[in-house]
Amino acid sequence: MLDDVFGADQAAGSDLALADLDAACRVRANRVALAGGLFGELHDRVRSRRGYDGAIMPARHAALTLILPGLSVVLADARVRLPALEQLIARGNGMQSVERAARSPLYPWQQDAIMTLGLHADNFPSAPTSWLGLGQAPAAGTLLHVTAVHMEATAAGLTMRAVEPWSAEEWGLVEPALQSHCERAGFAWRRLTSDGVFLSCADDLEVSCAAPASVGHQELRAMQPQGRDARRLIQLQAELQMLLHEHPVHARRIAQQQAPINALWLWGAGGWPIAASCKPTLVYSNESYLRGVCSTNQIEHCDAPASLADIVPVDGDTMAVASLTRAEEVEERFFAPLLRALRHGAWRSVQVLWEEGRFDVTRRQLWRFWRRPRPLEELLA
Repeated sequence: MLDDVFGADQAAGSDLALADLDAACRVRANRVALAGGLFGELHDRVRSRRGYDGAIMPARHAALTLILPGLSVVLADARVRLPALEQLIARGNGMQSVERAARSPLYPWQQDAIMTLGLHADNFPSAPTSWLGLGQAPAAGTLLHVTAVHMEATAAGLTMRAVEPWSAEEWGLVEPALQSHCERAGFAWRRLTSDGVFLSCADDLEVSCAAPASVGHQELRAMQPQGRDARRLIQLQAELQMLLHEHPVHARRIAQQQAPINALWLWGAGGWPIAASCKPTLVYSNESYLRGVCSTNQIEHCDAPASLADIVPVDGDTMAVASLTRAEEVEERFFAPLLRALRHGAWRSVQVLWEEGRFDVTRRQLWRFWRRPRPLEELLA
């Protein structure tokens, strides 16, 4: 019977055989109704895997790692239902929480990308690697990221959070003062893009800095720069904070009921990237950091697509990194196309990583129809 349905698609036949065995066990356990629903859905799934000419689409030996910065914010909204995501989690190995180091020099998505490629994070500090990814040449001394943040006093102490970036007009007003002050402190101000701002110093600073995502709502004093030259950066950050507090742009933002940018966080220092052997992977991303990683290690790199449906599976490993802002886009752009691609055998396996969690699912696991999706509200409880 399997030959009549699947023809030469041996992979699909083996998947069906496993599902058939599980269904038989359920019938034996008097779960007849559930087994009947299983076979009905299985029949529909077999039909859907046929192309327009009736031929079975070939299964590929392709694996995808999807890294989604910002997914934690989307999942935090318990009112949102994401049917494709809920089904992927149910059919796969379930959602798992990820423990992060309290203090890390990289964002979570950077950590996940380096781990996926089989590289060592110490060899790819954020600022120098991103600098190369923006097409700049290596230079002597130290490079640092400059990230605009909002600091506020809470019951836990002084904390930090992300804030709406400066507009082009605000940049024009505040940047000359920042640039002048940094130069007097021995740092060159270099703004390559609206979010690609760096400080360079001719000295080789011995300093360890936490990425802004590591700081979050933790007490700020424990997250300050450390190392032999840490005091120099701490002093500069304090001076820039005072400058911003007194600047007219600060008062204007408060008057417009916008959270003001009242501090600049300096981080990402380290040596220049070191090439190393890594997993052969095709990388999709618009992040300058990953461009730098790929150029250093001669990894094939493409710009991030508008939708996961635009990624053509290849034999081997593929990694895609895409930032998220709205719940609607994550379902339409990623999880619905991902579910369709798995059903049609385009991917052998998929793992999805974000700030606080992960899940993985294989094409074969989609046959586990008895595992019904649960609302995200229940999964996150």
